[in-house]
Parts: sequence; C-alpha cells; structure tokens
Amino acid sequence: MFFGGPWYTFFYGFGICLFSSGLARLIANQGKATREEISQALGRAQAVVLAYSDVLERGVMGHMGGIVSSINELPCSKDEIKMALKLSLKEARHSNNQELIEGIKIAYVSLARFQDIATEDMEALKAHQSTVTGIKAAGDLDAVEVAQSLSASLPVVVKYTDTVNREAAQLKKEIDEG
Repeated sequence: MFFGGPWYTFFYGFGICLFSSGLARLIANQGKATREEISQALGRAQAVVLAYSDVLERGVMGHMGGIVSSINELPCSKDEIKMALKLSLKEARHSNNQELIEGIKIAYVSLARFQDIATEDMEALKAHQSTVTGIKAAGDLDAVEVAQSLSASLPVVVKYTDTVNREAAQLKKEIDEG
C-alpha cells in the first residue's frame, strides 16, 4: 500500500473515526448484531475504503490518459466499495465534516472510471494514449501519422468516455440522494 499520499491519509484518518464512532453508535442502539460482528463489519468497510484509496493514490486513473481504467485495478467489486463509501459518508454526515463528505463523494463518483475493458479496446486505448503522449513530448511529429493514429482509436475512446460519463452521472445521483 502507498501510505504517504493525500487519499490514503484522508481515508486513514477518517477510518479511525469511522471505526470508533460507528461501533459506539451501533452498540448503543442495541442492534441485533453482536459487538464482534459490528466490529468486523466496520473493520471490513475501513479496509475496503483504504484499499480503494491506495488505488486512487497510485494514479491508476492516469492510465490511458485518464479516460478509463480497468476494473481489475480495483481491490474488490464496485458494489463493495460503494457500500463502504456510503457507510463512510453516513458517518461523515453524522459528524458534519464537510471536507470529508466532499472527498467521499468524489471517490464514489470516481468509480465510474473503472470499467470492464475488452482486450482489443485496451490496445486501442493504449495506442491513443501513446499518440497523445507523443504529441505532448515532441513537437516534430508527422501530422498525417498522428491523424491516422488518433482516428483509429477515436471510436473506442468515445465509447468509453460516454460510458464513464453516463455512469458518473448515475453515481453522482446515487451519492447525492444517499
């Protein structure tokens, strides 16, 4: 795990608060779960959030120019991450921590960038990123070659950009309503 970056520090500090305040509140409510079950559930949520923050911190989202990253980069399913982030959001709202609330919402919507990418699409996305990086790195490129490369990968880029944008809108609606 990457322990020094802002995402990790942000969620690690919150995780300690989540564990202690959430455990105390759930126990005080005399829920049906045992103290050990509650502790395990909150510990799992904290572990999921920290593992996801590690993925964000490593810059996985920078792959393919930030358009999309493989869902295989995630530490567990999107649904597990969503549940852990929703629990985190509930605790942040309970403590009225606005900075944390906004950070959790950003992390939640960022899940949209993680998609199941077909092998042939991955190659097109990598080729697109390579071309874009080449344009930025060198000023002396063959314009026809660049245009051909970009036009070949553009349909795949548009496909994933549309998918990510649709899912991001859905996730934003989910987290704003939750």
